[in-house]
Amino acid sequence: MSFELSSLLLDPKAEAEGSVVDLGDGGKIRIRHINHPVFKRALRRGVGKYRARDIDSLPEAKQNKILAQSIADGLLIGWEDVTENGEPLEFNMENVLRILMKYPSFVEIIIDEAQKISNFQDSEVEELSGN
Repeated sequence: MSFELSSLLLDPKAEAEGSVVDLGDGGKIRIRHINHPVFKRALRRGVGKYRARDIDSLPEAKQNKILAQSIADGLLIGWEDVTENGEPLEFNMENVLRILMKYPSFVEIIIDEAQKISNFQDSEVEELSGN
């Protein structure tokens, strides 16, 4: 038995258009893979003005803002049936940034799902109706 490296290849359509991830209770997000060039560029823009050794010395709130902006610009493409206090949330940059700053666990979910190769393999790219 051997480990087949080709099993790590991503579906080109899912890689290009993102993958829809079911959050449960009808909520869904569309995300790019963590290594997608758009996300990498957004992250570089966010940290670009700081030297690597300076990042850790930034206040936690500033680090969280850089990460939230990078996710909003490059990783999270859309959502459907996402609510806050029972109210539907429109997918727009203002809501995305506010939610990412307010709910660190949502950031963790997005990053975790964006790292899962299985979310981007042999998939039919699903459309979100809520965007």
